[in-house]
Amino acid sequence: MPHGAGCRLLLVARLAWVDHLFRRDTESAVARAVELAPGNAEYHTRLAALHQDAGRDAAAIESELRATVQMNPRMSGAWIELGLRAETAGEASQGEADLVRAAQGMAPTPRSGRLPISISGVMIATTSGRWRGRR
Repeated sequence: MPHGAGCRLLLVARLAWVDHLFRRDTESAVARAVELAPGNAEYHTRLAALHQDAGRDAAAIESELRATVQMNPRMSGAWIELGLRAETAGEASQGEADLVRAAQGMAPTPRSGRLPISISGVMIATTSGRWRGRR
């Protein structure tokens, strides 16, 4: 086997192992997946949720949420969670800034003119990108 093919095989095996850890959906397994693939925003988001479910301190949860938005600023759900946490902690200006970032992440995509996500189905975008309320 050529050297390059062996390296690719090892990389594929590593990625498969990391994905397996993530899919186990336990706090320790997802934490290990984050260690092995620290650039994956989805892994950080899931670890934040698992930390919250386990009753971990707010700093650990916020750290994972901040890592999420650092990796992918368009992950509006993480921005929303950060904003709500900041407001609950009495940091209104930080909460507002995080919620504004969430709204920026939900801007219509250039190709489709549609929003990539909706917020609990309450608001939806028309194909023109304008907001309208749910009836």
